[in-house]
Amino acid sequence: MSNKKRGKHVKIEDLKPVYFLYGDEEFLMEESLARLKEAFRCAEDGELRLDEFDALKDEIDLIIDSAETVTMGGGRRLIIVRNATLLNAASQKKLIQYMKSPNSSTVFVIVAHFQEPRDQYPGKTLAKVESSQIFKVASVTCEIVKFSLRKASEKIPLEIWVNERFRQKGKQIKRQAIDLLIERVGDNIRELSSAIERICLYAGDANKIDVELIEMLTASTATKGIFELVDAVASRRKGLALNVLNKIMEQSENAERIFSLLLRQFRLISKVKTLSRKMSPRDIGERLKIPPFLVSKCLEQSRKFSADRLRSLFEEFMKTNVELHSGRYLPEKEYETYVLETLIARITD
Repeated sequence: MSNKKRGKHVKIEDLKPVYFLYGDEEFLMEESLARLKEAFRCAEDGELRLDEFDALKDEIDLIIDSAETVTMGGGRRLIIVRNATLLNAASQKKLIQYMKSPNSSTVFVIVAHFQEPRDQYPGKTLAKVESSQIFKVASVTCEIVKFSLRKASEKIPLEIWVNERFRQKGKQIKRQAIDLLIERVGDNIRELSSAIERICLYAGDANKIDVELIEMLTASTATKGIFELVDAVASRRKGLALNVLNKIMEQSENAERIFSLLLRQFRLISKVKTLSRKMSPRDIGERLKIPPFLVSKCLEQSRKFSADRLRSLFEEFMKTNVELHSGRYLPEKEYETYVLETLIARITD
């Protein structure tokens, strides 16, 4: 899980016995950990071969015992230890002893304490980690992975990161559109990543992202409401879905856009459900070119619908599409709201 490979397919047999993760971008670290966890999901039963510990809550002896335990039936196991750099001196000593002589059948991941979101001096947290005894030992005995947009003393321009993020999803984005996205969303990469996911979902098969699309998708709170609506419908939360629908329709949201995103989500849920019969979540993500968290969400939502039910829902979508374009006996916005309410009721009942 080197800096060069952490975004690519993870091969368990190639992993080192001990890793030390730290930096000033916790979101990037969590993404990498999510991919690592999926690599340890058992192909037979879908169970994860891992244990997670918080060094501030769990006894260090329990953590070390778990790491030294040989996996039943062979194979490697993943152990993640968070807040390791906040251990007291005695516990750090025990952890360092393990780091110097680790169990080769365990992939032991030490996660340093990350800065608090409101920390005004993030550099102090990094300096404290890098001056710790654990870090000094790790730099000699383990592989260190730093999650940061900084390279040496220079901060990598956020524009480059955003452009690369879109490129990974098969999209091209103009520089003016990148500037507008950062202006509207801010420089928090967790929020930027979420916005990029929404934009790519809306863009569908179109591979070019322009200023007009960014303006449309970041102009108001209605966009967030649409995705909240889609999640509520797919989770069969009827009350919440109808409430959100009425709010965004009052904001003059386009009914066909809402319909399109609902249809796209249920097509994705159906594909994920079908593929899950013979593929792991990681392979599903690679096949459909969607991130792990979206695969997990679709898998969870797919469990609320049988395959037959999903097939029948596409018939409901066809009926609704006809109704949206048929003659109206109510004012346009009122009629469209009624048609979408009826569709949501049919899906969630």
